[in-house]
Amino acid sequence: MEDKPAVRNSRRGRPDMAVVRRQQIVNAFLALICERGLESVSLDDVAAASGVQRSVIRHYMGNRAQLVHDAAATLIERYSELIRGAVGERPGAREIIRYLFSREWTADADFPDRAFDELFHEAARDPALRDRLRGAYDLLVELLAAGIRLDRPDLPPDAPAEQIAYQIVCLAEHNAAMQRLGFPPGQAAAAQALARRLAAGD
Repeated sequence: MEDKPAVRNSRRGRPDMAVVRRQQIVNAFLALICERGLESVSLDDVAAASGVQRSVIRHYMGNRAQLVHDAAATLIERYSELIRGAVGERPGAREIIRYLFSREWTADADFPDRAFDELFHEAARDPALRDRLRGAYDLLVELLAAGIRLDRPDLPPDAPAEQIAYQIVCLAEHNAAMQRLGFPPGQAAAAQALARRLAAGD
């Protein structure tokens, strides 16, 4: 997936080199996480992979913990772009469910998934990282809940659309994990059908 264009300096019309350098470092860090696992990646490794001195990483990113948090923020942004690009800005629940249970989603998310899994395990030891990752899921639940209400305009205001959305997101996440283990696509189709019934209130 392509990175977002660098922020440009308003005076010179050039890319903000601090933004470019941070993204370069974060991208190298994420690639190394996917290749080796989070625990095996040092700041020296990141410096070598990104083509800068370790002192440059310290200057732009601070310590390793901050680099981990910035990597999480980058992944969350990429996931959001994947979903928005696939379903649009104001999708119904059916469009979101179709994408979350599709092979397209599994293929598109293959790179960030490997890194996200590593950060997910790290979050058990880092409350701030856990809150950041939970925030990403909160946004997905909110998007799906809004889609449910869009598809069902007669739904009472006090109806538990967020609870239904949470159930569907849990189902989609576990389905994605099972598909990566090699379960047949027909199982994913059955899970998607169940998610659609939940969204429709059947």
